[in-house]
Amino acid sequence: GGVVIFFGIILSFFVLLKIGDVDGVQWIMGSVFIIFFLGVIDDSITLRPSKKFLGQLIAITIIVYFNDLRITSMQGLFFIHELSYIPSFLLTVLTMLIITNAYNLIDGIDGLAALIGLLVSVVFFVFFFVQAEYNFTVIIASIIGGLAAFLRYNWHPAKIFMGDTGSLVIGFLLSVIAIVFIEKDFRIESEWIQIKTSTLAIAILIVPLQDLLRVFIVRLLQKKSPFSGDRNHLHHLLIDKGLSQIQTSFTLIAFNIVVIIAALFFAFLNINYVLLLICSLGVLFLVIINKSK
Repeated sequence: GGVVIFFGIILSFFVLLKIGDVDGVQWIMGSVFIIFFLGVIDDSITLRPSKKFLGQLIAITIIVYFNDLRITSMQGLFFIHELSYIPSFLLTVLTMLIITNAYNLIDGIDGLAALIGLLVSVVFFVFFFVQAEYNFTVIIASIIGGLAAFLRYNWHPAKIFMGDTGSLVIGFLLSVIAIVFIEKDFRIESEWIQIKTSTLAIAILIVPLQDLLRVFIVRLLQKKSPFSGDRNHLHHLLIDKGLSQIQTSFTLIAFNIVVIIAALFFAFLNINYVLLLICSLGVLFLVIINKSK
């Protein structure tokens, strides 16, 4: 399924985009192709985590270095503002690695990765469209189209699966969109509130980010490799509580929407308070899961 998603998105790029109008589009395309072939190889022969990370690191470094795609300011998060080149470069690479792999890891039950990808893409689409960032709007629309078509066959019981090819490509593209989003100066009502896009990006991607953070912490506490497989993902916890795969997917979607709305509603607060709110909602969600019968 990931192969079809990839070619659907790439064909949309070439049909809908005025390629010359997108700065660094050649580096975006080149990096996406590296991620695609990495996913195909992993789906075919199963790569070791170290080799997968190396391939991702090469693709991400290409787009960050040659396209100068960087987080240049923390916007006051942790009381840090402007970043010099090296910290900016390293933070961007790390952020893209985290988002790419976080999305890859939530592809554990039918429909979940596609639904989360659709939600994240639609939210990004709205912001970019309202701000007249039409080239990136087209890129996001291509992702939405690819995922929507795929979801028809990935709905439980699934006939087609995304595989690492699909999840790595989508995760990588979402990481590119997230970095661009963080660098934009978006506003609500264009006048009275300036959104701190770093925390809003965390809210939009809360499900894959929280899942990645949680499983890594649990595995380290259990003295296991953080890259080993297990049933400690959020979707596994919900299924073990008796929810069906469809109920689990919609529960996580609902949680994601609540966090996004909360981040927008409290956008007037200091950015660190907004981050604290997002983290608190994440912890509360885990408490509710653990307390439920």
